[in-house]
Amino acid sequence: MFSSVKYFFNVASRPLYLYGWAGGPERSLPTVIPIRLGRWASMLNPLAHRRRFLTGAVRLGLIVFMFHTALAGDIRGTVTDRRQAPLPGAVVSLSPPDGQGVLVSIVTDKRGQFSLLQVPPGAYVLRATAHGFKSETIACNVSTATAEPIHITLQIAAPSETITVTATRSEQTVLSTSASVTVFDDQDVSRSPGQTVDEVLRQMPGFSLFRRAGSLASHPTAQGVSLRGIGPSGASRTLVLLDGLPINDLFGGWVYWSRLPVLNLEKIEIVEGGHSSLYGNYALGGIINMTSRRPERRTAAVRGQFGNQNTAQTEFFAGDKWGRLGAAVQGQLFSTQGYPIVAKNTRGAIDTHTRTGFGTLNLKLSYDLSPQASLFLDGNFFDERRKNGTREQRNGTVGKYFAARGRVRTGDGSQWQAALFSNFQSFNSTFSAIANDRNRERLTLAQNVPSQGTGASAQWSKRISNRHELAVGTDFLWVRGDSREQLFDPSGTRVDLYRVAGGRQRSLGGFAQDVITLTEKWQLDISARIDRWRNYDGSQTDISATSGSATRLVFSEKSNTLMTTRISARYLVNDRLSLWSSFYKAFRAPTLNELYRQFRVGNVQTLANSQLGPERVTEGTEIGVKSNLTRSIYWSASGFVNRVKDPITNATLSVRPDLITRQRQNLGRTHIRGFETQLEYQASPRWLLAGRYLFDQAQVAEFRANRALEGLVIPQVPRHQLALQARYTNSNLINAAAFARWIGRQFDDDLNRFSLDRFFLLDFTVSRFLNKNWEAFVAVENAFNRTYMVGMTPTPMIGAPRRVHGGLRFALGI
Repeated sequence: MFSSVKYFFNVASRPLYLYGWAGGPERSLPTVIPIRLGRWASMLNPLAHRRRFLTGAVRLGLIVFMFHTALAGDIRGTVTDRRQAPLPGAVVSLSPPDGQGVLVSIVTDKRGQFSLLQVPPGAYVLRATAHGFKSETIACNVSTATAEPIHITLQIAAPSETITVTATRSEQTVLSTSASVTVFDDQDVSRSPGQTVDEVLRQMPGFSLFRRAGSLASHPTAQGVSLRGIGPSGASRTLVLLDGLPINDLFGGWVYWSRLPVLNLEKIEIVEGGHSSLYGNYALGGIINMTSRRPERRTAAVRGQFGNQNTAQTEFFAGDKWGRLGAAVQGQLFSTQGYPIVAKNTRGAIDTHTRTGFGTLNLKLSYDLSPQASLFLDGNFFDERRKNGTREQRNGTVGKYFAARGRVRTGDGSQWQAALFSNFQSFNSTFSAIANDRNRERLTLAQNVPSQGTGASAQWSKRISNRHELAVGTDFLWVRGDSREQLFDPSGTRVDLYRVAGGRQRSLGGFAQDVITLTEKWQLDISARIDRWRNYDGSQTDISATSGSATRLVFSEKSNTLMTTRISARYLVNDRLSLWSSFYKAFRAPTLNELYRQFRVGNVQTLANSQLGPERVTEGTEIGVKSNLTRSIYWSASGFVNRVKDPITNATLSVRPDLITRQRQNLGRTHIRGFETQLEYQASPRWLLAGRYLFDQAQVAEFRANRALEGLVIPQVPRHQLALQARYTNSNLINAAAFARWIGRQFDDDLNRFSLDRFFLLDFTVSRFLNKNWEAFVAVENAFNRTYMVGMTPTPMIGAPRRVHGGLRFALGI
């Protein structure tokens, strides 16, 4: 399993000594045992007689082996449920007595049995976990003799006993949080048929990208995420975090979902509602926090799969620890031929498949300065290439990301965290004009968008007595980016104009939070934050390709200071029922993309607007209930109202048969109100049934510049969404899951002229363990091969047809 003795030879002395440290690599024992080797020392000299050297080496190896095994013992046992039925596939981890770190992990076999061999003597903590069960931790001592078998019994866990960390920047159970929280654990992620993270998250109503299409087919700039329909354009109204650091594109706010291999994720937490009082910009509609695998002792995973549409995907993860140092490497390669995104009855000669290919490589390093202090380094390289459905339209992105993090727990109970990150990226895209019969196409615009961003954050938190848990933090972000454009003449063969438009953005914020335990039943959460953001050095330079003459337009500097707050209360009726409510203000500043970059989709051209201001939730209200109705049934429901001032939308300026022109504008006021509920039933350790429903009414309340928009539905927001799931888990036989989604009617434009009809999709996945390390699986998405609309530009655009893919997964220590 792992080496329990470290050896070295002192060849400078005679007689020769062998020194050994008894103990695992993460926790060495202070005992040093010299072994006198006498005259064998000369045999380690390579210049000595070869035969005597080999004979001595064999004898020395036998002594080392005997020494090794004499100082080690074994841990054997069984993991069962409360009915004493064995639990195959449970993860048993061995940790030091303080519970910090994992020395080694193993998965139980089909009889629920496990064996940890050659464990150095000492005290340890043994932890068993299994999906659908509460984890169990026991202390154990290992002597040089094999111990008696250990029996671990796991109890069924209520769904709300999942741990989340984002709502209050501290660990709380779902039942105790005063927010709408949904958690996808590693089983939810790994059993999903989706090949990208956004497809996994579509199991939750309210999660949506700008359009209905997934990230495998849509343009990157349309991959901004919204929760509960609070945003009607491609920029994210939700802050997306990976291991606590933001991964929203710094220039445009969207998310590169293909940067996030599914195999590398342990947990995804979705917290709905405005949380700008804790996280500042982008947290207008909520937070999505993803936790990746940490470096652990000898862990590895590989997944390879193939499918129709010439789809191939390979993901891998490997990690190890050597004493205080840990390292992990993770990456993936993906390619697919895709499908024609234009409806069949309107396709022409210029329509092609949406080909997508990308690769990503992540490196993680960790170093434990002490049990209370750790350092982390992260690096990411990402390369993506896409063809966007016609001969001339394509895009590509190359990105590099670096981050350094640290955390310290001091003797007074304070926790300090700090982080520094930087992102370098180059984004390229082409756009075209298409004839009405879709048989002719000409290039209109080619863009190169280099951008760079640097950020830093620091946080202090401490529990004061039993009533107050305080947190204070600050963060800083600086971004620069330019859209370097080539505008083509009407023939599409010659450049008419060169344009460079861009600027800089800087933001600084600080927050304070107090989680107050008033009584055993009442908890109050108060947070406030001040943000100062500034747009500067904004300009647009146009250079004529024929004459070389240049004109330069300098945009005025814009800055703003905003204060956001959130007050939440939770009343614990009993250990199974809680009531909660929240009142908050939130904001999002316009991105450099919205301020300075134009784009074109089909015959719809969208212009930038350097005068945009921030969009704000001036009144956000939620009220909800969470309950473990029984040990097997969890139910939650909540109602919400968001009044948004100056939301940024793509407003229609003019409509011609060959061109629709829009511009990003602050709309005025919108009202988003609705109701959502979810029910989870753990029918048995093997069966899980779940359902989620969202009613969302999002309308324009006021727009003085165009009164005709008032009362219309916000684009891209369906009124009804429903998701159902059934999952069966039996590691001895088969694992299976089915997912159903029903999405109601929505509109694709601000004038509500282009309607997208409702649709129903069914996905499922089936897998079987070939042995404890190998698993075969197959997944089907859109099983009925339904054709459904995802956009009108004004050409009808369709979502992905049936996708079938399958392969093998290998896991070691995970």
